[in-house]
Amino acid sequence: MLKMIDDHETFKKEYKITDELEKLVLDITSDLNLSDIQGVKLSNSDIHGLGVFAESFKKDKIIGYARLDGNRTILGRYTNHAKSYNAKPFKNGNNIILYAIKDIYQEEITVDYRDMININNELKVML
Repeated sequence: MLKMIDDHETFKKEYKITDELEKLVLDITSDLNLSDIQGVKLSNSDIHGLGVFAESFKKDKIIGYARLDGNRTILGRYTNHAKSYNAKPFKNGNNIILYAIKDIYQEEITVDYRDMININNELKVML
C-alpha cells in the first residue's frame, strides 16, 4: 500500500496539486451524475476514503462511464489512483469511459490519475 501512496504523492507533485486543491476537488459534488453503473458498488477503500469495487469484469470489457454529459458519475468520482491500476479511461465523444485492462474480480477499480487529467484536459473540463 505504501507504493500506491508514494505514487499518488508523486502524481500530485507532477501536476502541482496541493492538498488544499485536492480537498476542494474531492468536496465538489454538484457535478455528480448519480446514474447506476451495473456490476460495481461503493465501499470503504484502503487507498482513500471511498472507492468503487467491481463484482467481475473481464479484461478489455467496458466498466462504465466515468464522465457522462459533462458530469462525473459515481465511477468517475470515487475511482481511486493506484500505481498498478486495473482500469484505463478513454474518451468517447465528450464522455469518458473506463475499461478493464485486466480481469477484475471482487476488488477495487483503480486508474492512473494522469490518464484522467490528460483526457479531462482534452475535453477542457475543470477538475
